[in-house]
Amino acid sequence: MPKNTSDIDKIISELDKYEQRVMLFLGKESISENKNIRLETIKNRLPDNYGKNVDKSLKRLISKHRLVGIYRNKNYRLNKLGRKVAQRLKEDFRDERYEDLSKILMVLN
Repeated sequence: MPKNTSDIDKIISELDKYEQRVMLFLGKESISENKNIRLETIKNRLPDNYGKNVDKSLKRLISKHRLVGIYRNKNYRLNKLGRKVAQRLKEDFRDERYEDLSKILMVLN
């Protein structure tokens, strides 16, 4: 179990862009061990070009990386490590997207 951020960064670098997008979505939805999400919901809320690869990405995240678990039939949840990775992807996305906004707000104040 990785304990520091360098281990989480290593895991993130091993994910392809579809797996990262699925994990980012799960992080945005605050999915955890106790809160799960249906496959149809994931496919509907992701853009079409990602939706086609959701099944493959989830299978790899379950078997290869062990970040996602099956809760029930077509219901998925994140384990503890998956939750950390998803939160990290969410934070990185937010920081990248709103980097200029924080600079503008500093100038305005």
